[in-house]
Amino acid sequence: MKQSIRGLLCSALSCFALSAVAAPFPASLQGVTGTPVALTLDVSPSTGYQWMVSELPQGLLLIPGGYQPSAKCKPKMVGCGGEQTFYLLAEKPGISTLKLIYGRTFDKASWQEKSLRVEISPAPAKK
Repeated sequence: MKQSIRGLLCSALSCFALSAVAAPFPASLQGVTGTPVALTLDVSPSTGYQWMVSELPQGLLLIPGGYQPSAKCKPKMVGCGGEQTFYLLAEKPGISTLKLIYGRTFDKASWQEKSLRVEISPAPAKK
């Protein structure tokens, strides 16, 4: 009996940890040169899961962002998710690929790499 309860609990916790990445990952991000563009992704930092930039394309600058807990989170609630925001600033127009990793910094086996197409348009001409 203890083994089956332990198995169910471990299965539930595994599903919970994986559900943090269940929100759809965007296929692309559009922006304009000289204007920061926000990239907001679901995270579960209380379980150690967060997004990390693994490859920043040339011509894109990464501006520190932040974390916003879910409105459903209560203080000290374990496993509660939220949103992590990155800001990107493009120096020139073009199309590139931003590579991100979702996982725990201390557990490389948990890492899942995702790619995001970044499309930057020229800034409109000033009148």
